Amino acid sequence: MSETAQRSLSETAQRSSRLVLKTKLATIAGRDSRAGLAVRETILSIAILFVLLMLAIPAILQARTAARLQTEKQRLSRMGLGMQVYHDTFSSFPGAGRSLPGAGRKPTSPPK
Repeated sequence: MSETAQRSLSETAQRSSRLVLKTKLATIAGRDSRAGLAVRETILSIAILFVLLMLAIPAILQARTAARLQTEKQRLSRMGLGMQVYHDTFSSFPGAGRSLPGAGRKPTSPPK
């Protein structure tokens, strides 16, 4: 083997050993030579998060609508019950915009 070939082989071996040493030192120090996220991984993560949000938002809005509808049903039920109690008490339903019976009249007997 010629001297030039031996020198080239020796330089290649030294470069290889330096690279191995750098990699081992980086691993020992707790950091990888390729540490961090690649652009592709970041974009993929953002895309997955976006898809999950797009699936979750309609479900959340539907739940809010169902809760609002249930609240309105309860209010209408209470109003109907109140109207029935009024009818049982006064034998008629209240008039629209008229005052309650006896409102504004002076009492016939003094309060005790």
